[in-house]
Formats: sequence, structure tokens, C-alpha cells
Amino acid sequence: FILAASLTCFFVLMTGYLLWRRRKLRLELLVRERLAIERSHPGAGASTLMQEDRRRIAVIDRLLQETGTQQRLQDLLDQAGEPTSPGSFVLRSLLWGLGPALVLGTLTLSPGVALLCCLGGLLPLVLLLQRRGKRMQKIDAQLPVALEIMTISLRAGHSLAQTIELSANELQAPLGDELRRAAEEHRLGRSLEEVLVSMSRRLPGCRALRTFVVAVLVLQQTGGNLIEIIEKIIETLRMQTQYERKLGAMTAEGKSSARMLSGLPLAFIALAYLADPGYIGMLFTDPIGQKLLIVSVTLWCVGILWTRKLISPAS
Repeated sequence: FILAASLTCFFVLMTGYLLWRRRKLRLELLVRERLAIERSHPGAGASTLMQEDRRRIAVIDRLLQETGTQQRLQDLLDQAGEPTSPGSFVLRSLLWGLGPALVLGTLTLSPGVALLCCLGGLLPLVLLLQRRGKRMQKIDAQLPVALEIMTISLRAGHSLAQTIELSANELQAPLGDELRRAAEEHRLGRSLEEVLVSMSRRLPGCRALRTFVVAVLVLQQTGGNLIEIIEKIIETLRMQTQYERKLGAMTAEGKSSARMLSGLPLAFIALAYLADPGYIGMLFTDPIGQKLLIVSVTLWCVGILWTRKLISPAS
């Protein structure tokens, strides 16, 4: 127990220290990202000091970059609206997984229990995907209103940059934050085309926004009436919203059944533990019980993913 507590405390302190050091560089990295400035080579003065400090605290970021997962994780964080970096997110996941695994694995001397506790490191990723989905749904719901505001502003004679800034001031989060970020990037010197393309890449799930960006980019080159294009996009969004509502009503029963089926194993384990704690304890102490527990949890997760695939609109 003393060894497990010591390892856990050391792990928590090191994680907190690295997160604190990363927070000092967040403003400088944010400005560089908004200006689309690539990381410069080590120079002299303050730039050299910042490069050396970043090299000391960005070990996980370098590992992610070498494995090719840094950009995908950064895109996922941006889509979910999380201001943290990929390295900080990985540290948080390690804290969720390795901390309980060290304590319970040392107390029970069971590798199976430690392996199951390591699955807790996937909890931040699951929560991140949920936040991303909810945020994308909110953006899709706010997009018709934003396009209507843009139409009114363009008819009043405002430029597209002024229209985006006006829409950002009128809308709430999360779409208001994205438009505000785009307006800020444009004020800092980036071209409007680069700003729109960057916003479209941050929100790949919003097809209407991508259509709007493509229309703007094409009209910038060929000319045309942007207001008519936006009105057609608004009409398409309204028809799509009606279809999604009808689809949600048709699949509501299947979703409710899926939630009940996925919660039945947990309810059974809770009731069995209340009836006879020793019966459930065999799953954690006996070697055969540990193997059965690992197989059961794996099949349970596969069943949840399979059910979600069956009731999803894409299927």
C-alpha cells in the first residue's frame, strides 16, 4: 500500500508540474496558431529560451508527432472546443488509467485488475468524443441563423469580413466562438480565404459550412451573387433539419432499447454484489474469473459499438 501510494503521488505531482509548465507557453502558441506561423528554428535571445523550455516539457508531443497522431488528436480537441494540447490530454488520460491501476494492482497483486483499471485511461477520450458530437450538433443548429445574419449584413453593403465579425458578435457559443476566432485571425493578418479554409478544417462534420466556404472561394475567383448561394444553403439546411427530426423519431425506440441492453450487465453485477459480494469477488481474485471478466468486458464493448452502428443514420 505504501509503495502504491508513493508511486501514485509521484505520478500526480509530475503530471501537475508538466501541465503547469505548459500553461506558461499557451499564449505564445495560441498567437502562433492564429497567425499560422510555423515553429522557427532555434535562434538567439528569448526565442532560444522558449525553444529550450518547449523541448523540455513537450516530450509527449514529440512522441505523438513521430507516431503521426498529434495532428489528428489536435483536430479532435479543436472540434470538441478543448483549449488543451495533445500532450496535456495524453497526460490526463495516463493519470486516469495508471493511477488506479498502480493502487489496485499493488493492493490486489492482480495483473487482470490492473489491466482493467488501465481501461480508465480511455474515459477522457470517450468524454471528448461525446463533447465533440454535442458541439457539432449545436453548430449545425446555429448555422441557419448565422447564414441569415450574413445575408442581412451583405444586403446592407458590408464586406464579407465585416459580416463574419457581425455574426460572431450576434451568435453564442460554439459557432460564435468559431466565427470570432476567424475574425480575429483575419485582423491579425491572415487572408480571408485562409481563415475560411482553416475554419472548415476545424469543423469537418458541418457540411453546410463546407459548402459555404467552397462557394465563397469560388465566387472570389469567378464572381457571382453570394447572397443567392447563401439563401439556397439555408433552404437546404431547413429541409435537412426536417429529415433529421423525422429520422430521430423513427429511431428513438431502437436507441432506448440499446441503452437498456447496454445497462443490463452493469445492473446485474450491482445486484449480484449486493446479494453475495463473494460471488462477484471471484471475478477479480480467481485467475479464471479474471479471464472471464476481461472477455466479458471486451464483448460488452464490442456489442455497444455494434449496436450504435446498427442504429446510426449512416448505416
